[in-house]
Amino acid sequence: MNFFQKTSNALTGVLAFSALSFYSINSFGQFDTAPAYYDDVRDALIRNCAECHRDDAPNLGGISAPFSVFSYEQTKVWAPVIALRLKDGSMPPWGAHRQHQGTFKNERYISDFDKALIINWVERGALEGDALVRTVPQELQTIANNAPAQAADGSLWWMGVPDAVVAFPEPIEVCEE
Repeated sequence: MNFFQKTSNALTGVLAFSALSFYSINSFGQFDTAPAYYDDVRDALIRNCAECHRDDAPNLGGISAPFSVFSYEQTKVWAPVIALRLKDGSMPPWGAHRQHQGTFKNERYISDFDKALIINWVERGALEGDALVRTVPQELQTIANNAPAQAADGSLWWMGVPDAVVAFPEPIEVCEE
């Protein structure tokens, strides 16, 4: 390993440690400083929730999200419900067991870090943070601009219109294994 590779590896390690220590999560999953919406939480909410939770929320199967994560004011009102739904695992909506993570296209799992960050934000008062940081990063803007595909019958689909839709006379439960 030459000098430049060693220096590069050392610098990568320092940067990774700095990024992790910036949020400084203690052993109980709590953040040393209270996270704030614009400074910390908004991007995690957009990454994990904005496909549905936005101003022009699509009506998928008769359901549309009741608030937009792009708005601090709307998100703060719903903050206790957000934490509850993250804790009980019903949001983001994805029925597959976590043991299958990485198996499906367009999975809706939330990282443990994002989950802890959002819950901690709620539990520590859902602070607004620096309102001057209102611009959504470009890489997250694409999420906001995505629209579901519309089938001939008017139904909306996030993963594209299916070739066929099969109905069953009664629900079928898919087990975890």
